[in-house]
Amino acid sequence: ADLYQQACDLKSVVGCNNLAVMFEKGDGRPVDHARAAELYEAGCQANHALACRNAGRCFRDGLGIPRDEARAAAAFARAVELSTRLCSSRVAEGCSNLGFMYRTGDQGLPKDEEKAVQYLQLACDLGYQSVCARVHGP
Repeated sequence: ADLYQQACDLKSVVGCNNLAVMFEKGDGRPVDHARAAELYEAGCQANHALACRNAGRCFRDGLGIPRDEARAAAAFARAVELSTRLCSSRVAEGCSNLGFMYRTGDQGLPKDEEKAVQYLQLACDLGYQSVCARVHGP
């Protein structure tokens, strides 16, 4: 948590997103949903697809901020846009994010397991090893 805090202090969007997850889950930091939502939203504004997805969840579920379906939809749409752009640039994380968005079907995209597998397999093929075991299942 301290290293993610340092990275976030140095303006690392990934560090801030990871720190937000820790605040959300109470892992290494006390649970602080408002702080998590703030960090996710800042990451989304900095064009980090995963942060946009997480910000969308916060708006959708009222996690640390008031529920706002319009802002949730906008954050999810931004996550899809960024992930699509990243995946078209052959960045594994973007392909992975897009695959999971198609798998769940609740983030601005229709549920489509065939597309989910396609994008998750591409992420795996691009070297994103943590997703390889999840290509054909949860």
